[in-house]
Amino acid sequence: MDPLMNDKPIAIFAALDEEIRVIRSRLLIDEQIHLKPSLITRGRYRKMQLLLVRSGIGKLAMKTAVDYCLSNFHPSICINVGYAGGTTPSMNIGDLVIATSVIDTSNENSFTTDNNLVEGAQSLCKKIGLKAVTGAMATVDKVISSPHEKAFIGTAHGVIALDMESSAFASSCLDFGVPCLVVRSILDPLDVTLPDMSDVLDKSGHVSMGHLANHVIHHPKDAFTFHKIEYCALKAREALAAFIDGWTSQ
Repeated sequence: MDPLMNDKPIAIFAALDEEIRVIRSRLLIDEQIHLKPSLITRGRYRKMQLLLVRSGIGKLAMKTAVDYCLSNFHPSICINVGYAGGTTPSMNIGDLVIATSVIDTSNENSFTTDNNLVEGAQSLCKKIGLKAVTGAMATVDKVISSPHEKAFIGTAHGVIALDMESSAFASSCLDFGVPCLVVRSILDPLDVTLPDMSDVLDKSGHVSMGHLANHVIHHPKDAFTFHKIEYCALKAREALAAFIDGWTSQ
C-alpha cells in the first residue's frame, strides 16, 4: 500500500523549530504535546494527518522523540528533515541530501533508509525542480565547522553530508519496523566556515539571549557572521519547506 494513502499519520521530525516553522505555520493544529525538549504537534496539512516534531538537538533528544511518537501514534512513515553540512565541493547552500544510509561516527553503526521512499524523494525533487543529491550521511556529536574537518570526515566515512541526529532517528525507526527517510538541506557547504554557536542554544534548540550576549563578549568576531548564518538558514529552510509541501501534495 502506498504510505501516502494510509489513514495513519506521517511523522516529520526536525531538531530545531526553525527547520520546520514554515510548515507548522500552515498546519491545522489539533493537539500539542510537550515532551521536553521535544514539542509534538498533531494536526492536518492539506488533507493529510501529520505529526510535526521538534526533537531538540542531538541523538538522545531525537531518539526520545521518535520512540514516543512511534509507540503512541503509530505513523505510517517517518521523515527526518533539517540542516546539514556538506563534505564535498559540489554542493551549495540549500541543496537537498537524500540519505541512502546514515552512519554514526561515534560507533560506526550504519542504518539504511527505505529505498522506496528514497526513490520517491528523488522523483519528487526532479518534478518540482529542487536540486538533490543522493548518498550516505554521517551523524556527528558536535558541530563541525571547518572545511578541513568536514572534508576529512566525509572522506573517512564515504559520506556527502553531516548532521547531529539522523542516525538515532533511523535506528529507532528500524527498531520499530517503520519505513524512514532522511532529507537534509545544506546549511554550510564545504568551503563555508560557520562559527560554533551551540553554546547560545538551549536544549530545545532555541536561542538564549543571555547566552548569545555572553558568546559575543567572548567571541566578538562571530557577530559579523550572523547575517551570513541567517542567509544560509533561510535558503536551507526554503528548500525543506518546498520538499515537505511537495511530498504532502502527492
